[in-house]
Order: sequence, then structure tokens, then C-alpha cells
Amino acid sequence: MDVGIYALQAARYVSLAYALGPPPLLAAPERSDDLPGGVLEVLDFAPLVREFYKKSGIDERLLNYTRAYQAEGDRLRRLRKRRGLKGHDISCPYKDWILRICDGCKSDQPTTDEEPERLH
Repeated sequence: MDVGIYALQAARYVSLAYALGPPPLLAAPERSDDLPGGVLEVLDFAPLVREFYKKSGIDERLLNYTRAYQAEGDRLRRLRKRRGLKGHDISCPYKDWILRICDGCKSDQPTTDEEPERLH
């Protein structure tokens, strides 16, 4: 199986994403010789992209994901400050929870402040 074929297929749609205008309009560029060939091949998918954007509610979901990401970052910064750690001391959200277990804590239920909230 030649994965190069899949990469070429994907590249056309990524190029389309860059060629479209910003949401919510996602305006397609006019057809011209200035557009890359890959974009010209998939430009007819632009109306489907707009329809998906409108029906999926992705704009609201992205806002919720961004808020959750910011809240998690704030929580980790507070935790880092409380423990006197530098920025490079915490490399993943589960590190504090894992360290607490490794330090001999018998509880297998981390506190809300130590276990990262999972996005569903």
C-alpha cells in the first residue's frame, strides 16, 4: 500500500482549508490559474465545508474546548505555584497525580485539583 497516495489526497483538502476565507462564511476563492492544482481539484467541496460548519456547531464546540484548555492551564499554573515548581517541572497534566501515588499515598482517588478534567 502506497501511503503517498493518501498524503496527496489529504494535501489537496488541507490546501482547500487554507484557500477558504475565515468562518463563518468560508468563502471560496474565484477559480484562477493562480490557485494550486490540488485546490482546483477540490474547490467544489467548499459548499460542503460551509454546510458542515453550520450544521455541526463546531464554532460553539471550539469555544468550549478553548475555555476548557484555558481553565486546565490556569489550574496547572496554580498547582505549580502552590508547589513552588518551575514551568519545566510539569510536563503533563497527570504528573502530579502520578507523583502523589509514587510518593506512597494509599488513596487511588486523586483530588479534583490534582486530576485533570477529561474532555468528553
